[in-house]
Amino acid sequence: MLAPAAAAEHAPEVVSAYVLNVARFVSWPDTTFATDPKLRLCYYGRRSDLGSALAKLDGQNVNGRSVQVLSTTRADRLAACHVVVVPQTTDLDPVTPASAPYAVVISEDDKGDASPAIVLTRDERGLRFRLDLDALRERGLRISANVIRLALSVKGRQ
Repeated sequence: MLAPAAAAEHAPEVVSAYVLNVARFVSWPDTTFATDPKLRLCYYGRRSDLGSALAKLDGQNVNGRSVQVLSTTRADRLAACHVVVVPQTTDLDPVTPASAPYAVVISEDDKGDASPAIVLTRDERGLRFRLDLDALRERGLRISANVIRLALSVKGRQ
């Protein structure tokens, strides 16, 4: 774990590492990858250091699938995404189950009505996360019990 000063200095890289690692422990419905085997990771926000850090994940491997990183500011382009990352501050439309029906929504902020499945939070121990299992289940997704045990808090049930 990075020291607090190092974590703050490398926050976008730390967040992108969290995102990639979480994706490794999510199960999508069997039909999700029937027509395209790539795992699409979408950054939903304006240009930022986090967006740049996530772009570096393009081509990485997650459970035998190549990661394709996309960036958009339009909610209507999220339907093909498997993971949607929403930055801490955004003036964009909220991400809803209708706009991202098969996506794990990871947010740095739980304000608003985006109903993220995973909310990243920073405290004296570093970057941590809260889980909303109902938001995952609503999209037909499951997450490993190992990840659930690491969560700061858990809402709902698988």
